[in-house]
Amino acid sequence: MAAPIASLLDAFRQIDDPRKPRGVRHPFTSILTLSFLGLLCRQTDFASLQRWAKDHWRTLKKPLGFTRKKPPHATTISRAVARYSLEQFRDAFARWLVTLPKASEAIVVSADGKTSKQGHDAQGDPVHMLNVFAHELGLSLAQFPVTGGKPTEPQALKAGLAELLEHYPFLQLFTADALFTQRPLAQVILDANRDFLFAVKENQPALLEAVQASFCEVTAQPPDVESKEKKKARSTPESSGSSRARRSTTSGRRRPSPASI
Repeated sequence: MAAPIASLLDAFRQIDDPRKPRGVRHPFTSILTLSFLGLLCRQTDFASLQRWAKDHWRTLKKPLGFTRKKPPHATTISRAVARYSLEQFRDAFARWLVTLPKASEAIVVSADGKTSKQGHDAQGDPVHMLNVFAHELGLSLAQFPVTGGKPTEPQALKAGLAELLEHYPFLQLFTADALFTQRPLAQVILDANRDFLFAVKENQPALLEAVQASFCEVTAQPPDVESKEKKKARSTPESSGSSRARRSTTSGRRRPSPASI
């Protein structure tokens, strides 16, 4: 039986250390937690993570369980995190997440696919992932690759639904855009005793006509929530959304502090 989880550090202690005992200088759980915390502070490569850890070592050392005077080298971090079990990480993170006070309130999630600007596959192509986002928690609960035997986002969600509900059984409602309005996916969600809220657009004229006919006698009510598209906004390769009044990025930009997250 797994030990109770009181913190994220406790959760990461459930993950096996893939390193050989000889020559180990830093606890594996500490390295994994440092990497996780660094990603939250936008340190997306190991060299930057090492510099960031050095800048905040007095703050990070004791809480994360390190014992040495200096943080681990970038090479040490990369070797340690390259071999751990991703499945164990998912299980440990999910076990910690469900202990949070607001976890039981996160019954609604939205599914949407995004193409990574930094992650690439073996052929050098950008990785396309399906994200399942919990708005109440402000984080993505799962990511499923949209490739190989699951070439579309609905197929990726259909294939990963059982795993998602096993980790987060409190999920009840799945929302998504019109791409997900497909009968096989809807049936899988209903078979799991869950609900869905999908958009219907003109590209499915028969379905749209049937929906409109079903609600033709219903009095229209103003929506509780309404989204609007940005006007006169343009995207740039470095960012998304409006680029107006955007300040230039410099190498001297202040790195986020671990105490600020």
